[in-house]
Amino acid sequence: GRCKPNIACSIQGGHCVKDPTNSIDCRGRLVPNGCKPGNCQCCIPGCPEDQGFFELPSTNQCFKYFKDRQRNWTESNELCLAENLVMAQPYDAVNLRSYIVQRYGYYSEAWLGACGNGTYIKWQDGTWQHDGEIIRSINPLWYPGMPGSRVSTVYCLLLLANDVQWKSNPNQPYYSEYYVNTRYTLCE
Repeated sequence: GRCKPNIACSIQGGHCVKDPTNSIDCRGRLVPNGCKPGNCQCCIPGCPEDQGFFELPSTNQCFKYFKDRQRNWTESNELCLAENLVMAQPYDAVNLRSYIVQRYGYYSEAWLGACGNGTYIKWQDGTWQHDGEIIRSINPLWYPGMPGSRVSTVYCLLLLANDVQWKSNPNQPYYSEYYVNTRYTLCE
């Protein structure tokens, strides 16, 4: 059947898209749970910079970065949900890290929407980007030595947006970090 937007989607001028990975279908930001059935996503046009969003040119993904204070992973997740967003699941983590370091400063590490399941670090379920995919240990985006044994449920994915690692390992922005440690929040 056809996708139908709910009130929250309609009120913001959104429309439903079947294939959110196709950026032609959505020039804007995707909002979770905005359409029925659940395999559709609500697309809200534009990426409003005046509301704190920025668009990563290489992917058209729209992110919101919170540098007001550092939060643990759980608090970051709650903040994203409270903003009607989800934790970031970037298509292009290398360019995203470069952008954040250059725009927000040399120490801007941020939590991403993935945590350990005992075997792998795994993207959160129910999101349109990587929906529950695992991040294999051989993934080239891992910082050297990561994730190693740091794949239990107390480890979550960190974007290593700091000057030192950005310069030393420019193409390896992923780091497995203990979830109670505090970092900045990145939503989309």
